[in-house]
Amino acid sequence: AEPEKKGLKAVDYSFLRVKQFWLGAAMLFCYISTEYAIVGWLVTYFQDIGVLSPDQSQMMNSLLWLDMFVGRLAGVWLGGRVSRSKLLLVDGVGLFAFFLLMFFSRSVAPIVIGLVGVGLFMATIYPTAFAFGSDCIKGNDLGCSIMIFTGSAGGIITPAMVGFVAEQAGIEAGMSLIVAFTGLLLLSIILSTFSVRKSHSLRKKGE
Repeated sequence: AEPEKKGLKAVDYSFLRVKQFWLGAAMLFCYISTEYAIVGWLVTYFQDIGVLSPDQSQMMNSLLWLDMFVGRLAGVWLGGRVSRSKLLLVDGVGLFAFFLLMFFSRSVAPIVIGLVGVGLFMATIYPTAFAFGSDCIKGNDLGCSIMIFTGSAGGIITPAMVGFVAEQAGIEAGMSLIVAFTGLLLLSIILSTFSVRKSHSLRKKGE
């Protein structure tokens, strides 16, 4: 008798045809792009616009991380009380609004308020977006790897793009690129929540 043939389990690529996977990957890409670009260029931006002193500018970076820590603790508490879609939507709107406030402000108080809002609303987006996208790839290591890689790519590409634009046209032009990414993040969140609601309504009709 021939020995039993043992082969590797076929890789499941079906997740590549699932809209929820790509929406989750888009959210992660835009979020990591935003976070890394803000962290990488925040101090330089505040110093160059001349509103904050060098010491105050450095302190803003520490304040951002503190806010994100507090926001993640709040996210743990909210996790079982607020639906994933609502949390993402509130975070997306809050991040976009407070980043705009910080970007257009030229006095200390609104800049600090904007930064605090950015940190708090940014804190829970990554784990919530990853949970959203990974719902359709449970047990699929390749799918998880692609989703994580997509987000990480944004963290490499976008800060470099901001630096290139800042070198060519000034730091404010570079930071305006981050404004665009916060807007794209909000758009991807809106599309994701709409997609989930639509799929839920179709399931209910089919029952």
